[in-house]
Amino acid sequence: MDGYSTFNAVQLLQNLLKSSRPRTVILGFYLGNDFHDNYAGPTVNSGADTSTTHNENRVEVLSALKNSIKGSALFQLVYEKLYLAQIKGLVQDPMASYSLAEIATLGNSDNDGVKRSVEMTDLALREISRMAKENGFELLVMGIPSKAQVKQSFREISGYDTDPRSKVAALTVIRDGYSFENPDRLASALCEKYGFRYISLLNTFREVVDGPPLYYHIDLHWTPHAQKIAADLLIEKLHAGKGGK
Repeated sequence: MDGYSTFNAVQLLQNLLKSSRPRTVILGFYLGNDFHDNYAGPTVNSGADTSTTHNENRVEVLSALKNSIKGSALFQLVYEKLYLAQIKGLVQDPMASYSLAEIATLGNSDNDGVKRSVEMTDLALREISRMAKENGFELLVMGIPSKAQVKQSFREISGYDTDPRSKVAALTVIRDGYSFENPDRLASALCEKYGFRYISLLNTFREVVDGPPLYYHIDLHWTPHAQKIAADLLIEKLHAGKGGK
């Protein structure tokens, strides 16, 4: 679901807990752009403490509108170029771009945008940790790598070819040092902080050399083959219990 951040997952979990008492909750964390989606901070009614964010004045009607028609290419253009860029003042902010945000998370050098993304992700996970203790469930986080991270190719980053700033950003990151494992490490470290079990698909997907492709050629989402690999690994770790790594 495009633009669905961890804060949205917090809100969904709050609603589910009204009628369910799970023993295990599984959170899928997309290493390609969930740090980007968390960058803006909590959305309206996400349930997390918004006192430390710059997002208190987000317009609720625009949020609802985006959720209802975000599949529209025209709306996405207006949302990104007008609302985010002009109204929210993010026109010069590389973290407002999917491609530049993922490129930034691959860099080894300090980046204020990445730091804020990690801080906001930490805020969302902190809220889930509180909910886990209060409701007695275990959280299991599955780190879902992007095609670029699996293939270790900047050209596979979503939006790379459509954002004219991507090449310069990639060259800068390459010059200063980078690793396609960095997003996975960031997510793993946050989970370790809160005692969440973390399952990374990165190496599992990289080790797949035979069989059908994991990603579609144009659409960067999983094929059924990749979905089965992820499901099998998840089932294996669930059966392993808290001793699973």
